[in-house]
Amino acid sequence: MSQKRGPRRGSTLGLIVLPGAGVDRAKQIAGYWASKYDWRKAEAKLNSHPQFLTEIDGLDIHFIHVRSQHKDALPLIVAHGWPGSVIEQLKIIDPLVDPTAHGGKASDAFHVVIGVRTGSAAPGPS
Repeated sequence: MSQKRGPRRGSTLGLIVLPGAGVDRAKQIAGYWASKYDWRKAEAKLNSHPQFLTEIDGLDIHFIHVRSQHKDALPLIVAHGWPGSVIEQLKIIDPLVDPTAHGGKASDAFHVVIGVRTGSAAPGPS
């Protein structure tokens, strides 16, 4: 990533100019991802949850499945949209599967399934 270069300031590359982050902001974000973002920390957090890969109608489906310890927990499917990723959903797992540890009741528990959208931050079990 550090060897890539963006367009020159003011360049439209022959495209229609639309409002957005701009070249300077895009370079700042790319610099953060290239030199400061701790992917190994994010990877460890992602890998701390059980992940599975199955095939449905010829498509590989990657998902996280965390079962609750509570007997009557209900299944809950969680989805994310673009431009989000499964990383943003990780923080809701523990309160949903173990509500008693977060001030809730056992009857509030869920077995959580979070689909990982293809091409998002987590392309498959690692």
